[in-house]
Amino acid sequence: MPQLTMVKKPHLVKSILDSVSKAADYVAAEPGQRLRLSSKRLCIALPSQPIEIELGEERLHVQKEVRCDGSRTVDPPALIVYNPALLDPERINYSLRIKPGQTFHITHTEPGLEHLFRSPREAFRRNFQLEYTNGNLVFRDPISELGTFVTLLEHDAAQSQIVIQRQNMIDKIALLNRGPIKALPPIEALNLLRQVNDVLRRDAFREVDTTGTAGGLLQLPAEITPVLIGDLHANIDNVLKILSESAVMPMLEKGTAALVFLGDLVHPDAQPYDDMDSSVLMMDFLFKLKLHFPNGVFFLRGNHDSFSVEVAKDFIPQGVLWRDKLEQIRGKEYREQMELFYDRCPVVALSDDFIACHAGPPSNKVDSNQLINIRKFPDLLHDLTWNRIRRPGRLSGYFAADVRRFRKSLKLDKKLPFLVSHTPYANTDTVWRDVAGIPHHHILYSAKHDEFSIFTRINGQIEAQVYTAEPLLEWTNRRAGCL
Repeated sequence: MPQLTMVKKPHLVKSILDSVSKAADYVAAEPGQRLRLSSKRLCIALPSQPIEIELGEERLHVQKEVRCDGSRTVDPPALIVYNPALLDPERINYSLRIKPGQTFHITHTEPGLEHLFRSPREAFRRNFQLEYTNGNLVFRDPISELGTFVTLLEHDAAQSQIVIQRQNMIDKIALLNRGPIKALPPIEALNLLRQVNDVLRRDAFREVDTTGTAGGLLQLPAEITPVLIGDLHANIDNVLKILSESAVMPMLEKGTAALVFLGDLVHPDAQPYDDMDSSVLMMDFLFKLKLHFPNGVFFLRGNHDSFSVEVAKDFIPQGVLWRDKLEQIRGKEYREQMELFYDRCPVVALSDDFIACHAGPPSNKVDSNQLINIRKFPDLLHDLTWNRIRRPGRLSGYFAADVRRFRKSLKLDKKLPFLVSHTPYANTDTVWRDVAGIPHHHILYSAKHDEFSIFTRINGQIEAQVYTAEPLLEWTNRRAGCL
């Protein structure tokens, strides 16, 4: 994603020179008007219509991002950038978001940008920049001889189709759930959880351990597109967003994609920390999803996926509160079945182009047999669900050597992307690439209420996709009541 740039207060003379060099031509663009870019900055007030960027044979569309109900996401709104020629209802499509104050710069050094183009070289030959500031779009491309143009469109049929497609996916979710998404009655909830545990006992793509139960290593076939989802912490809106985006639901239905949750499904990470109702709702919905797509939904275990007294947030004992809540509303057997669910979850997911777990690499060498028989190795389980990356001012935690040893001990390529969640690396953003300078090691976080990230396979590469969060639960339930 484009990064915010921090600007220091300049010297007066330098400020005047910068103002001259950054002077922009303000244009009241008319629909259909084709404007050629140059080294001169071209400024257009943010329009309600989309803008097409013409880079030789390549085309990008830029417009205000809208919610599933057609309303704007925030004010001022984020922008969405996508290639209308690459929209495909049968596969997951790449797009990116630009927030106010950010600059979109087409350069081969920006991760993921190649997925916006059929011929990236054609686009990267230019030096196109789009600055989103003070309600204006400022365009510039100093390599003017190649010919880069912007055009204000009258209407974007492609963007309208995206909204309609997302609404259709929400309706599918409501039908799958058989009505509004709400907490189940105790007996129904218990029967559902028993069925899920039966599935997990011989879960797909998991070699059995010495007890004959599906082991701790999930090995996804290369032909299945993974959708890797970080910590959710009971944020069901973000699950609905993922399911409604791009072709996730159609691919789940065809068996060509799989959701892989990297743990910490429950316990809110924002106040009130003691709210367990959202966790109940989350698990009921995800269990229904698992039964509907038994070979397409997988849960890696996280540290919060337990009743441990160690699990707490700002001294709120969330693990204990979770245990007490389930026993109070659904009884002792339900709580025991939830403990069995946690015990039967895998801890590591592996495919040809990624390896993932909840927290971080173990502190010692490990082989696949140990991962499969993870229940025999409690210290290994603790490492994979609790370890945190070492940061400045923090003496404990894993670092680059641990990541290298983890890949090497499993005989994996040293450049294989290693994905975890668990520890947001900063208060800003939701995905951190090559974190702490560790090559091909990325952290994603999917629980935030403004934006969140996933990883998936796009054009044969594991790539991050950042989404703007939406309050979808209430809207989904309203639509469900009309079906």
